[in-house]
Amino acid sequence: MGQQDGAVPKELGLDKLVLVDDLLDQNKLLIAEINQNHELKTPDALVRNVVLIKQLNVNVSRVVTLYSELAQQIESLQ
Repeated sequence: MGQQDGAVPKELGLDKLVLVDDLLDQNKLLIAEINQNHELKTPDALVRNVVLIKQLNVNVSRVVTLYSELAQQIESLQ
């Protein structure tokens, strides 16, 4: 079986690392917007931060899960 161009072998866990990298990039953007909104201190900006912080929390939870799955995958190879 050949790999498609750009495909990452799942058995190596690299697909999880790519997802983690994407989530961390998203988190950087979320944090930047949260900080900007915090500095504005307008009601709309602060309400928006609630949504952004919830999304940040979801992303962090997903990163933890992916790292845990990756650790289990690596452990099974030993």
